[in-house]
Amino acid sequence: MKTIQNTFYSLALLCLLSACSGQHKPTEAADQTIKLNDSTTMLYTEQGKQIVQQSFKALSQALLTAIAEGGVEHALQFCNVKAIPITDSLAEIFEADIQRVSLKNRNPANLAEGVEAQIIQRMEQKMLNGAGANDTLFLTDDGKITYMAPILMAPPCLQCHGIEGRELTASTQAAIAALYPSDKATGYNLGELRGMWRVRFNP
Repeated sequence: MKTIQNTFYSLALLCLLSACSGQHKPTEAADQTIKLNDSTTMLYTEQGKQIVQQSFKALSQALLTAIAEGGVEHALQFCNVKAIPITDSLAEIFEADIQRVSLKNRNPANLAEGVEAQIIQRMEQKMLNGAGANDTLFLTDDGKITYMAPILMAPPCLQCHGIEGRELTASTQAAIAALYPSDKATGYNLGELRGMWRVRFNP
């Protein structure tokens, strides 16, 4: 894999992509999975972080154009059509499956299931108990090394994922309802866990 430069971008773009992430604490292995040795954990954790950053970079550059052309509602239309194809194309480059998953998904394709859902549930409970969110690396039952990083709600995220009648405008609500009839991704407060990036490596 090529050397990847670490890059940080504005929270506003991050939120519109449902990719608002905070400071990560040290990697923690999933409870029900086989633990990896320290050197493998360090290697794939760093690669996972870099892939998430580069995936966000590609999405944010395209989203900048969408926002300039038509504002938040136009950006929602962009995400509906273009976000998954962009991450799919990056998946080929990085030889890894890249996805954003959530228990309260907007796109049906992004529903967290199985061990991924369990990790999100445990993360939510930790945060309710006052602990911070962290990334994690684990080995799935079919032998796939998988990296997951939290997506946290920051102020700009609220314009697409906040409380109806408070942060969400009527026009944004209408756009969400039209594009995502089964949307579950509103009603969030600042700092809550929105979901997680998932990078599944294909060595």
